[in-house]
Amino acid sequence: MEVKEISITDIGGFRIGNAQDYDAMTGVTAIVFDRENTAGIDISGGGPAARESFLFTPLSYKQSITALLLSGGSAYGLAAATGAMQYLEEHGMGYRLADMVIPIVPQSCIFDLSTKTKVRPDAKMGYAACKDAERNALPQSGNVGGGCGASVGKLCGLKRAQKSGIGYYALQVGELKVGAIVIVNALGDVFDFRNG
Repeated sequence: MEVKEISITDIGGFRIGNAQDYDAMTGVTAIVFDRENTAGIDISGGGPAARESFLFTPLSYKQSITALLLSGGSAYGLAAATGAMQYLEEHGMGYRLADMVIPIVPQSCIFDLSTKTKVRPDAKMGYAACKDAERNALPQSGNVGGGCGASVGKLCGLKRAQKSGIGYYALQVGELKVGAIVIVNALGDVFDFRNG
């Protein structure tokens, strides 16, 4: 069977939006789903800042999510979900219970805090990232959204660190389409295993 590279947007069923503050070097990426979905999770890192991660377990009542946020700001960045929930509620998106709509918005945050600013992803930035997803455009990669403040190579101190960011990749095998959205914010360096 042929394996071919496709655009992340070719998978369908979701839209991606970004909001960021380039002066503070932090931001939010919103993945807004257009239909029911099955979500899964891998929690890694020494101190993960996450919201609603229990929803991904098999014991959870509701595993379908309305949106997923990836942001900077560490634990402070979790405030961005409030704005995302406001946006989604205004647009009637979420779990329906009686006359209510409850957006299900898990979130994971990277550590990109700076001693130079107290600007962090907040409700306004979360709302803006969801609004940006309305464009339904091919998402930008690099230093945008949740990857705005990402860096690598910090093991020997921040002076030796290098910028990283957010990236997207997708493949298709027959009818199966698989994609990944990743923010690389590693303590160590990026290593090219093919070329050393």
